[in-house]
Amino acid sequence: MLLVCMAVLPKAISVNLGKSLYKSGDYEAAYEAFAGVKNLDSDSELMYINAAMIMRLQRKYDAYTDYMDRDKKLEALDSLVQGVNLYNTLLPDAEENGVSDQLTSVYNDISEELSATFGLTADDVSELLNIKDKVKYTLALMDLVNPNWKSEVAQQIDDATYEAVKAAEKAEKKAAEAAAAADELPFDYTPDPNAFDDNSEGENTDTEGNENSAEENADESADSDIQEDSDDGDLLYEFNVSKDSDGSYSQK
Repeated sequence: MLLVCMAVLPKAISVNLGKSLYKSGDYEAAYEAFAGVKNLDSDSELMYINAAMIMRLQRKYDAYTDYMDRDKKLEALDSLVQGVNLYNTLLPDAEENGVSDQLTSVYNDISEELSATFGLTADDVSELLNIKDKVKYTLALMDLVNPNWKSEVAQQIDDATYEAVKAAEKAEKKAAEAAAAADELPFDYTPDPNAFDDNSEGENTDTEGNENSAEENADESADSDIQEDSDDGDLLYEFNVSKDSDGSYSQK
């Protein structure tokens, strides 16, 4: 909201408001009032720079409180440690600009939380900041936040491994039971020892039977033809036609 007001207020009003906020100790609001104003006078420019330094360190502390509210202790500790690192970086400029007391006031809040919440001294923090490897630095913070984290992770791994082994054993048992069930027939069965003997003799017998059956069918067909001839003779007889001995027909 303040930034919106700054966009419409004349430069002089913005500068005067920024100076007033700075002197009252509201460095973040003073920074926002000066931000975006071009060609600041030397006093206003110095206040702007100082407010930015103090605000940067204050935000480290504010991040710590926010992480603690969300129960993120690892991130909270990192914010405090990095706050100390930032303080050491900004202190020479703060001393030169005459705001070392204001910067140190924020640093004292950070140091108090490091001691009260995590039991760390200035030397302890220095040792942490000397760890250049990011992974080792993170592990060191984890040791401070939860000294038992390694054993807890190991237990979680053991539990996961145990569950995996039990699941594999259960699956193997089910597979064995399924295989055994597949081998069992639902009725008594005695294999025929001659089931796979040579059936050529039987096949020959079947062939002979088929041939005899074919001959019988042929005889029946011949008889049927004869019967049909007889029927034809009867029919011709009705029309005074007879069949002679030589097989020819003549009308009576």
